[in-house]
Amino acid sequence: VVKAGSPIDADGVVANTGDAIGILLYDVVEDNPQATILKKAYIDTAKAQANCGLTYDAAVKAALPMVVFE
Repeated sequence: VVKAGSPIDADGVVANTGDAIGILLYDVVEDNPQATILKKAYIDTAKAQANCGLTYDAAVKAALPMVVFE
């Protein structure tokens, strides 16, 4: 399972890097990773990071200028 809050790249893979194109909105199964990603949003950073098990890299935040990390 890929957890909600994970930064996702254009290939649909978790990317805690500057390659991220959005933040996964819902949990998805890796076999069929079709879901909604957030490109313009306000995100509770602490909750999102706790859910996905990652600490967002500064490059992720820079790659997503329309996402407000609070």
